[in-house]
Amino acid sequence: GRKWWIKVIESMIKLGGKTLVGDESFVYFHKAGKLVGLISIHVDDFQGAGKSWFFKNAMDKICELFKISKREVENFKYTGVNVSHDNGEIVIDQEDYKESLEEIKVENSEDNGKPLDKQQFKLFRGMSGKLNWLSEMTRPDISFNCLDMASHTRDANIGTIKEFNKVVRKTKKVEGKVRYGRIGDFQ
Repeated sequence: GRKWWIKVIESMIKLGGKTLVGDESFVYFHKAGKLVGLISIHVDDFQGAGKSWFFKNAMDKICELFKISKREVENFKYTGVNVSHDNGEIVIDQEDYKESLEEIKVENSEDNGKPLDKQQFKLFRGMSGKLNWLSEMTRPDISFNCLDMASHTRDANIGTIKEFNKVVRKTKKVEGKVRYGRIGDFQ
């Protein structure tokens, strides 16, 4: 994996890219002193944005150098996040991922202070992780709830599960899209 990573970065530098100080997974390209493109790398996924020169002279060449299974433009999924365009804005969401969240079955009449059994605890940890991923990427509105759930990973009980289920219901009711509008001239 490390050799592959080094080859990717070296190849991008040979094409004229420079890595961002402090984050080698972010490569940017200049032409005549102006920013023309950038690439964000996550494991073996590349996400590029820029001018047509950048796509012709950098992205196309990267696709020739490395086996690229698919290349998507305009609307695509990157690291589990849907990316699309809408009237000049970039929109990100995880609506399909949100639907994979499930409530953990407990009886409302169960004692809230009752500790979880092994199966319930395993489900709680897994589903809390899914909820946390959602909050980190596209749903900051549930961040506090996720932090609260994380604080109970060692002492979770039936009451914690009931609270978790409320957060799942809340999350599914609200559409979670983040919109990035134009912030000014590309220059």
